[in-house]
Amino acid sequence: MLPVPADRITFEEHIGKTGVRTFLTPGHAQHHCCYLIYDLLFAGEAAGVRCEVPQGIYMRPATPPRFLLEVALGSLDRMIALTPRRMVFGHYGLTDAALEHLQIARRQLLLWVRGVTETASAEPLQREERLSAWLMENDEIYWNVAQLPPDIRARERYFLGNTLRGMIQYVDGFSEEKRQEILDEK
Repeated sequence: MLPVPADRITFEEHIGKTGVRTFLTPGHAQHHCCYLIYDLLFAGEAAGVRCEVPQGIYMRPATPPRFLLEVALGSLDRMIALTPRRMVFGHYGLTDAALEHLQIARRQLLLWVRGVTETASAEPLQREERLSAWLMENDEIYWNVAQLPPDIRARERYFLGNTLRGMIQYVDGFSEEKRQEILDEK
């Protein structure tokens, strides 16, 4: 494999006369972009992962290392401001309730950082398991993971580890004052 020549890599807010608009949305990855065509947002994994389940939806953030909450929230806020009607999740398909899902993604980021902070005292080898248990008690969208087919649930368990590693790395950089500030927020 050869790298793409640097002069071939560009960013334009409008892709020709196609009506496609491009937005930088770092958070899932530093180079992440979303695309808006009229009222349809191609969000990639900026809003996380979504699957329909028999009794609702399953969602989780997709925040591998290096995760920065403020950057991810800024990207979600920019997508919300676009007021898309429909949204396509990377790997997971179309929803007709884009704003609702973007709001869920935003709430989950804040909730999960709180959970990572609350479980920070766990032994390193037990931390992921403890956080998983915390999420099952506190995130009413995430707990639908139990409704996923076994093969999808196993895949999600693997990718959950990557998401949690990004958040754990982020929270581990906090001062004790910052951790307490997060724990004191309601």
